[in-house]
Amino acid sequence: MGLQIEHIKIADIKAYAGNAKKHTDKQVAGIRRSIEAFGFNDPVAVDENNVLIEGHGRLAALKQMGWTEVDAIRLTHLTDAQKRAYVHAHNELTLETGFDMAKLQAEIAKISEDLPTLDMSDFGFQTDAIMRPLPEYRHETQHRKENILNLAVAQFPGVGVYDIPEILPEPDVPDVEEWIGINNVLSEPHPANKGVHFFKDDYQFERVWSEPERWIDRLCRFAVVMAPDFSPYGDMPLAAQLWNHYRKHWCARLWQEAGITVIPTIRASTDPRSLLWFTDGEPQGSPVAYSSMWIREDRKDAYAAGKAEWETMVERLHPSKVYVYGRTFPFMDGTPTQRITKFTEKKWGRG
Repeated sequence: MGLQIEHIKIADIKAYAGNAKKHTDKQVAGIRRSIEAFGFNDPVAVDENNVLIEGHGRLAALKQMGWTEVDAIRLTHLTDAQKRAYVHAHNELTLETGFDMAKLQAEIAKISEDLPTLDMSDFGFQTDAIMRPLPEYRHETQHRKENILNLAVAQFPGVGVYDIPEILPEPDVPDVEEWIGINNVLSEPHPANKGVHFFKDDYQFERVWSEPERWIDRLCRFAVVMAPDFSPYGDMPLAAQLWNHYRKHWCARLWQEAGITVIPTIRASTDPRSLLWFTDGEPQGSPVAYSSMWIREDRKDAYAAGKAEWETMVERLHPSKVYVYGRTFPFMDGTPTQRITKFTEKKWGRG
């Protein structure tokens, strides 16, 4: 027998206490607007005791709308352990993929034409960022005979005002069992299911710039590699900040050309001018990496800079997931994130 839909009083439904999925006011408001525009077309799911298995966001929206009853699917075939697993599996699987940006742009354009009074941003789409044209190349790939600034190794088409090499989107990033720092790459005996990050010991990864071809062979053994975090510190001259942004992208694109799966590492600086160019060359709708190690709630300037950096990144790039090295903060709510265990947590259990 197929699934049966029941009509249940909302007052009789009990939320699952272990539900870890966050539902922000902004998201619930978007769900409410969706129901108002298109109707309630997705029943919630409850168990034999009216405990909510999935649909917490929808139920919150319905309560705001004053509904007293809801359509629900009754799940009676699951054990308690299976219910717990299904709640989290259902939540995680909804975050696994992003969008084909070309198709999404075409669809939103068609929706705007056919339904001019409907604003897709009401449902959480950042339409300004989605509809922004892809940056155009400023020059063609070329090589120099003299290896000045690695230009004899490779020179990639540049985007933006400063000709930043473009990192290609990676829609299918594999899951890894562990992320390790660049300082452990040479000693790692089992690299095939591991990823490499560059959020520790900055001096150690100067090597990927000074010896780029040698490090291709070392990094290609790993499942995925993050772009090197050559940091554009706010007290650097603007030219130095841009230089580090360029180097990060040059290395990342070189690795992609060699067949390495690369996750872009996003970084502005506390210099507000960096907000104008720090997303140049980054892909839209793809997973990205981010370090929050420099953000502190007791330093208003740093916190405000981190918040501006994050919100600008999300608005422009619409990332499908953000791998966060360090703490998560309230301004990150509403964006799919996955924390990376820090070195201090691994070794000493400290956050």
